[in-house]
Amino acid sequence: MILKKILYGFVVAAGAMGVASCQDDISKPESAYEVPQATLKANTTIMEVKEKFWKNETPYCEEIPVKENGEHYIISGRVISSDREGNVFKCVYLRDETGALPISINTYNLWLTYRVGQEIVVDLTGMYIGRYSGLLQLGYPKWKASANNYEPTFMAVEFFEEHKQLNGLPEPSKVEPILVPSIDELNANRALNNGEFLRKWQGQLVRINNVHFKNADGKTTLCAEYHSSGENQPLVDASGAELNVRTSGYASFWNTVLPEGSGDVVGMLGYFYSNEKTSPWQLVLIDIDGLMNFGNPTLPEGTEKNPWSVDRAIEMQRNGETPIGWTEGYIVGTVAPEVETITSADQIQWGASATLQNTVVIGATPETKDLNACLVMSLPQGSRMREYVALATHPENLGKKLAVLGTLDKYMGAYGIVGNTGSAADFRLEGVDVPDDNNPVNPPSGIPDGSGTKDSPYNPDQMLALGAPSAAQANVYVKGYIVGFVPGKSISEAAFALPATSQTNILISSKLDGNSSSTVVPVQLPAGAVREALNLQDNPENFGKMVTLCGSFEKYFGVAGLKAVSSYEIEGGGSGGGETPTPPSGQTIFSATFASGQETFTIENITLGTGMSYVWNFDDRYSCMKASAFVGGSNHAAEARLVSPEIDLSAVSGAVLTYDQACKFFASLDNAKKMAACEVSVDGGASWTQLVAPGLKDYDSWTFASSGSIDLKAYAGKKIKICFHYTSTDAVAGTWEVKNVKVTSN
Repeated sequence: MILKKILYGFVVAAGAMGVASCQDDISKPESAYEVPQATLKANTTIMEVKEKFWKNETPYCEEIPVKENGEHYIISGRVISSDREGNVFKCVYLRDETGALPISINTYNLWLTYRVGQEIVVDLTGMYIGRYSGLLQLGYPKWKASANNYEPTFMAVEFFEEHKQLNGLPEPSKVEPILVPSIDELNANRALNNGEFLRKWQGQLVRINNVHFKNADGKTTLCAEYHSSGENQPLVDASGAELNVRTSGYASFWNTVLPEGSGDVVGMLGYFYSNEKTSPWQLVLIDIDGLMNFGNPTLPEGTEKNPWSVDRAIEMQRNGETPIGWTEGYIVGTVAPEVETITSADQIQWGASATLQNTVVIGATPETKDLNACLVMSLPQGSRMREYVALATHPENLGKKLAVLGTLDKYMGAYGIVGNTGSAADFRLEGVDVPDDNNPVNPPSGIPDGSGTKDSPYNPDQMLALGAPSAAQANVYVKGYIVGFVPGKSISEAAFALPATSQTNILISSKLDGNSSSTVVPVQLPAGAVREALNLQDNPENFGKMVTLCGSFEKYFGVAGLKAVSSYEIEGGGSGGGETPTPPSGQTIFSATFASGQETFTIENITLGTGMSYVWNFDDRYSCMKASAFVGGSNHAAEARLVSPEIDLSAVSGAVLTYDQACKFFASLDNAKKMAACEVSVDGGASWTQLVAPGLKDYDSWTFASSGSIDLKAYAGKKIKICFHYTSTDAVAGTWEVKNVKVTSN
């Protein structure tokens, strides 16, 4: 940046002056520039000062006293700003490892003394601190009659010099901008009383990648009028969130034409609060070099165009991070048969000689055979990904690059990627054009997809795609063909021909022919009427028949299976097992964590505000569903429901609903109770009744808290849907986050 060029020129000039002095007169000192050494020592961090003197009100300005132990408050930091180009006005921004603090000083050309990277030690005791339009800063008190309070304005330069000491030469290499994760995060945390967030970001030198100017048309400039007070130009990120770039008419680059396309922007993150509808955050360029890479922006890691490497993905998992995004590696193998938990490299079939089609292993290089440098993932049954990637059918894929969208997390005990649907949109295979599959196709058998209820059972392919749940799900219905049995203890021993040698289980599939251990769902047959009627050893005529079963969806033989079958209907008219049994108290009837998406919930948009395309969306960073109608720096009137699938309570005498939630920006608890409402329907969603969440105590916190137990006893014996009903107005548009939804019997 220009700032660094200026600084380096200054240091070189000082050195050259010293050399000339030595050549002209040997009696003069070796250097004409004395490196400053501060005698003051910092005893307080900038963040400690901001926390100590922070008030949620604005404006205010107060004198900084001595500490309780009699010491002065002393901070140190490096200069991260420059007023040379005229856009930063009478202000020095100081930053240490904890935070940044603006210092308002009534003079121009501060850059001549306080260059980027210069360390300054400041004795704050006797100075003044307060908030001007919401921005916490050092200044000098000035009475503001309209607010009946003082506000900080510019201090005399002599006053500042009495309290500061320079320490050493400027070191610009120690000043780097902090990456802003998203403009939306700034806008969502704009409130005057959001102290923790504001203290962290106010006054920081920041960088925002992959953004574009909303008004860029090849003609519009940063500021339209020379020597004007300034103008805002909206900067837009990839999600559509906006942040104003503020440029003064006195800046040397005021008439620079807005660059077209996307790029990266570096500047000072300011804050100027005017009203609750307008975002107070604004970016102030230091110089024109703060507009970078337009036409070739820096893309965030984990995007399709800039995927994580295998090494980076493993590093994040080791650090406990489980983000969702794109990862790219080289196809190197497949998990061997009969392996449920990977503990060594011997359990991977390295190379193209794969036995099974249900997994793929990608490495950091095409030659990788180190399990700790690989990621393991499933190839969902019936998916495009299995069809085109599996080494068992495509040995030519060995060594090809594979990019996959999914959640970084352990799979089968190894570093892996989970949550990938296997759709064509969610993977890229080097050198292969994969046909689109926007419209899911039913299995060849013609068994339609269902929701797991009696009236709409799953098919086996759906259960395989969902995978074994972490907690057993009671009263799940599935419909499929009886195609075999397991004679031993492993699914890899699956047998698909008669005579059968076991009575304790059967295998069901979405298709009659061509099955393998990876295309079937094992079904446990409990002793009694169900086993007597369905087992193939005693009933070989059942082979190939279609059957509908109700049982517990959970892991069986190490894969997605059905246990504790309670009822059945088989092709030809046979049925038995009685009605769906009453689950024991505490049995999970329905659950949705939202750990990797909206799962089986649907979204009903009732009203969308201007410029809005959604209210509810999945937040991959915090693994939850989030609703908000704060868009483009303004609140909007909106309404939408997040609706569950049908939940069958016909076999229970009572049930309880719980979920975790966080409510922010609702202005009052009454608002939160009305505008973030959980509701229940017994008529398929035609009408709704509000439920009371006794655990809702906080209306302005990002901390998740339990809803408390919501009694569903009134709905026992019925089939219900639940929903999360969000509403907002032009005055109040809160943010509602929901996860870990669970219905249990009691």
